[in-house]
Amino acid sequence: IDYKSLGLGWDHPQARTEYRLGRHASFKRGRSEARSQESKRDLAKLVTSYNTSGEANPAFDLEGQIVDAFVREIGWDRDSGPGAEATFQAVLAALEGELLLPLRAQNEGVEDMYQTFNGYPVPPDLVKACVAEIHTHVLRGDFSEWRYSNPVGARQLEGLSPEQIKKWAEPTRTEHDGGVVVHEDAPGELGLFWATKIG
Repeated sequence: IDYKSLGLGWDHPQARTEYRLGRHASFKRGRSEARSQESKRDLAKLVTSYNTSGEANPAFDLEGQIVDAFVREIGWDRDSGPGAEATFQAVLAALEGELLLPLRAQNEGVEDMYQTFNGYPVPPDLVKACVAEIHTHVLRGDFSEWRYSNPVGARQLEGLSPEQIKKWAEPTRTEHDGGVVVHEDAPGELGLFWATKIG
């Protein structure tokens, strides 16, 4: 979905499974379809550059190219801002957590966050700074630690002992008979990006 051209709103998919399937109208509207085709071409080019004549090119920095591609797909660049601190392990975790579209929605749809649902203004500079900081920590790979150590997170937890904070930060998981699993998230807490409608 090209959030640059479509913005955020209730007319995008409502569930993670809808995003996985890619059949919702948002994937066809605006620049979304063309952007998707461009992305596929870029990824195919990356793969063929790595594997020329049936053999892997040892001089090709595959991990770096994957990081570059992911950072570009979510609307940042590697020269400055959150993309400058991106690591391969963090990008791999973000890909495993299916975060491409949630991160893209936050970055490209940032202007739609300048007011509350009821129309009250929110300072644009603070919103942009918050999105950039969140993305920096996702791309750096320390999002979970940052959630509890940043000034806002620390203030919310200030009444707890270190042992209680450790327990609070622990992602719980319970398995029931019949294979039903109830869980808050996995280590790294990247599932939080899917806790609510993303775009």
